[in-house]
Amino acid sequence: MRKKFTPVLDRLLPGLVLIALGIVILCWKTSFLRLALQLTGLVSVVSGAAMLVMLLLRRKELGGKRITLSGALISVAVGVAIWFLPDVQVVLFGFLFAFYVLINGAAKLVNFILFAKNRVKGRAADLFDCLFFLTFGILLLFTPLFSVDSILIIIGVYGILLGSFNLIEYIHSVIPAKAKSRFKRRIRISLPVFVVMLIPHRVLKRMNRYFAENPEEAGPALQWTEYKEKEALSEPPDLEVFIHVTEGGTGAMGHCDFYFEGRVISYGNYDEYSRKLFEGTGDGVLFYTSKEDYIPFVTRYSKKTLFGFGLRLTEEQKEGFRRRMEELTEPLYRWESPYEADSREGKAKPLDYYPDYASRLFYYTGAEFYKFRSGRFKSYFVLSTNCVQLVDAALSSAGTAIVKLNGIITPGTYYDYLDEEFLKPGSMVVTRTVYGEDPENARGIPRESEVRARYKELCAQERGAIRIEQPVAGQDRRDS
Repeated sequence: MRKKFTPVLDRLLPGLVLIALGIVILCWKTSFLRLALQLTGLVSVVSGAAMLVMLLLRRKELGGKRITLSGALISVAVGVAIWFLPDVQVVLFGFLFAFYVLINGAAKLVNFILFAKNRVKGRAADLFDCLFFLTFGILLLFTPLFSVDSILIIIGVYGILLGSFNLIEYIHSVIPAKAKSRFKRRIRISLPVFVVMLIPHRVLKRMNRYFAENPEEAGPALQWTEYKEKEALSEPPDLEVFIHVTEGGTGAMGHCDFYFEGRVISYGNYDEYSRKLFEGTGDGVLFYTSKEDYIPFVTRYSKKTLFGFGLRLTEEQKEGFRRRMEELTEPLYRWESPYEADSREGKAKPLDYYPDYASRLFYYTGAEFYKFRSGRFKSYFVLSTNCVQLVDAALSSAGTAIVKLNGIITPGTYYDYLDEEFLKPGSMVVTRTVYGEDPENARGIPRESEVRARYKELCAQERGAIRIEQPVAGQDRRDS
C-alpha cells in the first residue's frame, strides 16, 4: 500500500503524461499501436530470457516473483509472436476491444430487462446504452469503415479526459482548504474496469508475500491499522467501508459493504435458490449484523482478507447518510435463510444439511436478512446493481466522488478511490485497516469448502441408501 500522496507525482505528472499520450495516439493511430506492440514484444523476450538465465543460475525468484520454466518460455514465445506478427496483433486488438464493447452492451441489456421486470423508473437510459454498445460493437466486428483507427481515436480521447481530470484534481489539491468544499461530490473519471477490478487482489498478494518473507513483522495481530491524523487515535471513525478479497477464485474480484452506528450493512445475491445466469443475477438481499461477529466469520469461512477504510463525517453528513439509508431501505421486507426458517418452524435438520452462505451467516452471526419489494436493488446483477452500487448510493450523501463512464463500478474501483483519499491530507478517509483471520479460530467456524464437501458427502450417502433399499424391496416381491 502506498504511504504518501504527492500532488505533483500523483496528479500533475500523470495528467500531463496521459494528455500527451492521448494526443500522440490521435495523431499516429495505428503507427503508434504497432510501435507499442513492438516494444511490448521486446520487453517480453528480454524478460523471458532473464528468467531463463536466473533458472540456469539456480535462482527461483526475479523481482520478488517466483520463476518457472514454463513462464519463461511463454514470455519468450509471446514476445517473438508479437514482434514478427504485428498485423495479427493489431487485428486481435480490434477484436478484443469490440468484444469488450459487446460485453458492456449485453450487461446493459440484462440490466434493462431486470429494471423493466421490476418497473424501475429511468430504465429507458439502459435501453439506449444497450442499443448503442451493441450496435457499435457489431460495427467494429463486421464493418470495414470502423477500423482499428476508430478504436484508437476513442482511446486517445479517453486518455485526454483522464489526464484532464488529473490536472483538475491537482489544482483542487493545492487550493487552500478554506477556498474549497472538500466534501462536495465531484465527478471522478477512473481507470477502465478491467484495470482496477483486481487492484485489491494484487495488493493482497504483495502483502502476503512480504509477510511470508518477513514473518517477524506480521506478529500475532488479527488487524493492522494506519492513522492519517493524530486525532483519529482518540476516537474511532464514524463509518467504515470494507473491501473483501481472496487470493483465488471469484473472490479475487472482491465484495464491498460498510459499518455504521453499530451494524454491518451488506448487499448481495445471498438467496442461492434465486440465482440465475451463471449466478450473476438473483434476488437482491440486504442483511444487518454485528462487526464483532461478522469479520471473524468472513475471514475464516470464506478465507477473505478485508481492507477497511474509516471515514470521519460531520453531524450534517451523518444525518444526510441516515436519511439516505431510510430511502434505500424503505421497500425492505424480512426474509429468512433456509436454516432460520426451518428453526422457527421447529423442523430444522442438523446444520450439515444447510450449506448455503445465508444459513451459515445466520448461525454464526445472527444476521437479519431482508429483500426489496421494489426499486433498482430488488434484483441483483453482478455488473450493475451489485454490492458497490448500493454502497456508492448510500455514501453519495457524504460526498464520495466516483462516476464510471460505462456505469460499472467494482470493488477494485472503490478500493482505488478510498486508498487515494486516505493519502490525501484533509480528506474524510482517516484510517486504513487490514483485517486478517484468527489463526486459533476460537469460534470454531469451518471453511466453506469443508461445508460444501460435507453436504455432498451426506447427499451421496442418502442416494446410496436409496439404491440399497430398492433391490431389497424387489427381492421381497419376488419371494412373495
